[in-house]
Amino acid sequence: VVIFAFIIRTVRNGKPHLIHKIYLTASVLLAIWMLSLIAMKLTDPANTIMLYVWDALVYLGCGTISTLCLLTVLVFTKGLERMPKSYYWLFVVPVIVNLAVWTNPLHHLFYRVFSVDINQVVFGPILYLSGVYIFTQFGFSIFYLVQFAVKSQNRLFMKQAALFAIGSLVPAVVNLLTTLRIFHLTIAATPISLIVTMACHGLAIFHFHFLDIKPLAMQRVLDWISDCYL
Repeated sequence: VVIFAFIIRTVRNGKPHLIHKIYLTASVLLAIWMLSLIAMKLTDPANTIMLYVWDALVYLGCGTISTLCLLTVLVFTKGLERMPKSYYWLFVVPVIVNLAVWTNPLHHLFYRVFSVDINQVVFGPILYLSGVYIFTQFGFSIFYLVQFAVKSQNRLFMKQAALFAIGSLVPAVVNLLTTLRIFHLTIAATPISLIVTMACHGLAIFHFHFLDIKPLAMQRVLDWISDCYL
């Protein structure tokens, strides 16, 4: 509901800013992730080819969400209206991961043995690379946002940062625990944990206006006035 509400709101508001485009892309990929998992649940367990196709579609979202999350934070904290060319390098690993997933039957570098059962699947080196990259990006997202909120000493930014950080941290931790098999979790564990993400991000966006550029612009005006006064 939160995903589609944000998509509808963004489209109805006319020409979106860069930050809205990034989060809108993340929302669409998250919807694909969720729908693919539902399709996996409805697919005959014996139909391994179709299960693999759905799993590959999952990684369109799973392998890219953390990058878009980091970009959202960078654009918000820096007040960017255009994406710096250097930021596109952040997509190198997600592209490699998605190519590896779709071509895995040729090299088995993502899955040594594919299975929807977490106890039977055997991961390859590229999957572990993806897991480290995802967790690292979520970590930097939280760090940059909290740092920005603390430096601004603005209560609104602190509330936004807390909600966005919690929403980003929960799926990152669950994804790490699933990959390392510390607990017996199913493949649905990470997307289920995204319920917390949607709740926190939904509150940050719709109640505290996280993606609204006005609070950031206001903070810059106040900083400018303060500098002139000093």
